[in-house]
Amino acid sequence: MTHRATESGAGGEAIDNPADTVPPVLQVTVDQVLIQRFLLDIIVVVAMAGLMVEIAEDGLGMDDPYDLVDLFSLSYEANIPTWLSGTMHATSAILLALIASRTLQNGGRFVRHWWGLSIVFAYISIDEFVTLHEAMNSWFDFDGVLYFGWVIPAGIIVSIFVLSYLQFLAHIPAITRFRFVRAGAIFVGGAMGVELALGYWTDLHGSSNLGYALIDWVEETMEMIGAGLFLAANVAVLMDQTGQLRIVAGPAKAPGDSPDDATLTDALASSTSESEAG
Repeated sequence: MTHRATESGAGGEAIDNPADTVPPVLQVTVDQVLIQRFLLDIIVVVAMAGLMVEIAEDGLGMDDPYDLVDLFSLSYEANIPTWLSGTMHATSAILLALIASRTLQNGGRFVRHWWGLSIVFAYISIDEFVTLHEAMNSWFDFDGVLYFGWVIPAGIIVSIFVLSYLQFLAHIPAITRFRFVRAGAIFVGGAMGVELALGYWTDLHGSSNLGYALIDWVEETMEMIGAGLFLAANVAVLMDQTGQLRIVAGPAKAPGDSPDDATLTDALASSTSESEAG
């Protein structure tokens, strides 16, 4: 039998060892690869549900007594796909703010660039729900691929944004640069590249048909995939050197504790210092 360690107090009474009263530590380990796989799995399920309801309604002419098209269509707003996209963008904005804050505390470079990314993705998250960019369509009256005129000012803004971040991209570690560029290329390719094809189709055939639904489905699916990959990439930036992010809730570490028991702050400091070194 194992006895609990005790100490003798006044009057010879046994008292608990303070070390035994320390509450247990709750540690959650987050793996970047698992997060990326989890996000992509959710995106596939949501995208396939959206594709099926579009084919059922526009392709097969089936009735929709339960309003499943409104709920799952990637062409509609204020539904499950919109919620998923907006949530991923908002989460990325929060993670980028954490990275910016930790980089500032460590005296790192490009703090303003991290904050800039956070603000941009906070805006994109809001835009997913209120579609601010579509208001710009009224500024233009073009045909063909420029039918949706918002792509003109958006293209200019994106070009300026990319040019202003070239030095930042050259500074961050190669794996982070690859993940950011990959996610950005997929997202912008869908949001603007496929939007050009969608504008051409809409100008010729309108929007109440299966062709429009399928093109828009490709566009929105690419946007969700890009958002998911970027979110996973931001998690990777926050990971510690073991390749995992450990979130620990419990008492502060004692001087003799193992360095493996890293708190969220420790993981942030480790990852951002590593980024600066790269």
